[in-house]
Amino acid sequence: MAIGYLIIQARTAHDAVPLKGVQIRILNDEGRSVYELTTDESGETQAIPLETLNRDFSQNQYYT
Repeated sequence: MAIGYLIIQARTAHDAVPLKGVQIRILNDEGRSVYELTTDESGETQAIPLETLNRDFSQNQYYT
């Protein structure tokens, strides 16, 4: 498997104003918290690594 990265952005006013201090919690399938993040002055969180599927699967329209 490969690794991808997720950055969450929080904005308001039609995407014009970044929101600092927004608290974000990412849960796993069991409902347990795996990441707790807070947005910075630019309204973004740090990048967090996530496992991804092999890119070959995206080429198969029948993959479920």
